[in-house]
Amino acid sequence: MEGSPGSSLFDMILARTFKTEYVHQEYPKWVNAHGKDVLVANEDEENALLGVMPKSEPDEREMLLAQAKELGMKVHPATKTDKLREKVAAFKE
Repeated sequence: MEGSPGSSLFDMILARTFKTEYVHQEYPKWVNAHGKDVLVANEDEENALLGVMPKSEPDEREMLLAQAKELGMKVHPATKTDKLREKVAAFKE
């Protein structure tokens, strides 16, 4: 009978003599979000649950800051995107 003390699987469990090495896997894992424990299957689910935006390409603001620097403009890094867009357009005219 499988699982009985005489079986080889049971003996392997007791002796901890499995043939494979342990490999850490980060997912699935439990994440506490907004006071609730939720099981997530991958990083995308975790980021969506926690409200983290993935950074893929430079956004418009970063591109405008780079343009302003190329044009020789002195712009404060905290300038909002709309204001930065106006300043760059006015400087180009």
